[in-house]
Amino acid sequence: MNYIFEAIFVGLYTTIIYIVLSFSFFNFKNIYMLLFLVGFIKHLFGYIFNLHSYYCKYGNACINKTTSNSTEINVVIESLFEGILFIVLGYLLLISSYLQKNKAFMFFCIGLSLHILFELLGIHNIFCRERCK
Repeated sequence: MNYIFEAIFVGLYTTIIYIVLSFSFFNFKNIYMLLFLVGFIKHLFGYIFNLHSYYCKYGNACINKTTSNSTEINVVIESLFEGILFIVLGYLLLISSYLQKNKAFMFFCIGLSLHILFELLGIHNIFCRERCK
């Protein structure tokens, strides 16, 4: 699987989470709370829906591994960290007036950008080495 296709998938997945949250009964007046929740839920649901194991099997950085062996505490800590990264990147992207108006596209860009950034920084390789068996 090519990491660009992975990044597009992650961007779409992130956008879907944003849409579900924005149409839920919660009324998010604080964009930073929404950014944090989308990042947190994205990572947490990746574990719940076995996307981490799928990434271990087929991800560009992890080919030929079988499954993710993340513990629940690791997943929560990583999810908190990802929520914080969403706030930071969202803060930077909110400078653009276009992205202020088109939040779905902003969340797509955040998911896509973070996935590519993690690939370029080698964080996915660390994940494969530490979490995939």
